[in-house]
Amino acid sequence: MPAIVDIGANGGVAFLEALGQMAGAFTRRGKALGLVVVVAHKDEAYTTARAVVAAGKGWIKDRFLVVNHVHGEPEAGEIKDLTKGAGAVTSLPKFTFATRALSITRPLGLALIPQLDEEALAKQLALPGAEPDVAMALRTRAQLDAFRLAAMRAVEPAARWLIEAKTEAKSDAKSA
Repeated sequence: MPAIVDIGANGGVAFLEALGQMAGAFTRRGKALGLVVVVAHKDEAYTTARAVVAAGKGWIKDRFLVVNHVHGEPEAGEIKDLTKGAGAVTSLPKFTFATRALSITRPLGLALIPQLDEEALAKQLALPGAEPDVAMALRTRAQLDAFRLAAMRAVEPAARWLIEAKTEAKSDAKSA
């Protein structure tokens, strides 16, 4: 069955090298592996992204590149090199949040955004001794919702590829 594994940049190369040693076993079993590479505007991000791409070269069935603009404008030349051979290239636009909201928004995972309690958020965003800041909470929630949607759109081509692989696996299993 198809699966998504989020390993992050730090462990990505070692993980892919280990998977690469088993690539033949995956191929013999008809299992295809796709790779999503997210690259941001940081010098080490380009180096790591190139290493991740190289670790999957020759056995990854399809590769997707997400250009992350959240922390600044990525280097066009670096991105151009990374797009070679990618099945799809998408981007995640820059988002800004109110300074008071940063300590709350940074640790949030995308999956938790829909469960965010606006009343509790309004209390957290209030200035010391002030009433809950409902307006700031509503703006922050709207920004988080927009960010989550943009992130989902950025990985949509990879998600569609995974869904198609799952559908193919099911039909192969039925016909076997």
